[in-house]
Amino acid sequence: MNHIRLYWWNLRRSPRSLAAELVYKPKSWIRGIVASRELFLNFGDEMSREIVEAAFGRKVVWSAAEKADLVAIGSVLERMERPGTPVSVWGSGLRSGALPEENTKREMRFLAVRGNLTAERLGIKESVPLGDPGLLSKEVFGHPVKQQDIVYVPHFSELAQWSRLNQFCDGIGARLVLPTAKPKKVVREIGAAGVVFSASLHGIIVADSYGVPVVPLLPFSGAESSFKYHDYMGVVGAQTELKMHDALYSASDRERELLIASCAEAAALRRSSVSEAKEGLLAAARSY
Repeated sequence: MNHIRLYWWNLRRSPRSLAAELVYKPKSWIRGIVASRELFLNFGDEMSREIVEAAFGRKVVWSAAEKADLVAIGSVLERMERPGTPVSVWGSGLRSGALPEENTKREMRFLAVRGNLTAERLGIKESVPLGDPGLLSKEVFGHPVKQQDIVYVPHFSELAQWSRLNQFCDGIGARLVLPTAKPKKVVREIGAAGVVFSASLHGIIVADSYGVPVVPLLPFSGAESSFKYHDYMGVVGAQTELKMHDALYSASDRERELLIASCAEAAALRRSSVSEAKEGLLAAARSY
């Protein structure tokens, strides 16, 4: 059986993207490399290979976007605007909601997309399953031993403000989980947690995969719009209010306890939606 040429965002394989990141976000990447001892990794994007191999039952090789057979995890659909070979989309989304250019010369088959907002922007029919493939993390990476601690998964852009990041973690009593470490390590730390605070959308999704209560935040770096968060969270029935770091940092212990309790209740209520999204993604993979 032939392998799948899969595109995922990977700086080590794309010199042009790497050069741009080093120009615009050098502090984030230098801090990520020093702290995690990994070169230019974003765990969420890197999960794509292992999850696709497990769901599709085929070997995966990385491909440039214009030559890919398939795209999966990530806000990568804007990159599919470029002319290229026919490509299938399995759970990918738009980053900001901007529509692809009208002169896009590419055939795209939508097996699944991340959420309703992406589907609406692209005019995709209602029968296409919704969900992010990162929801299959638990099935692919296994069950870690529960630690029941509180962790914070930042958006990697927040690493540039290292002192502020650590001050925030200290203030809410959370252990920092670096998004620049290898996928299995990050996924298992999230799955083992008692509560997850996350400005990383991948972190929010992995927490949902394991049924761990999660408090979603918008990155304090200002690097991301709320579009992709709301796109995903609408699928699983998650509360769509993105918390702000300053409000959580200044909240009393009692206020944070109440927030965590409400998030635990919400996590329990949306388990059926998460399971439904997982089933839809797996069915879509079988139709490939």
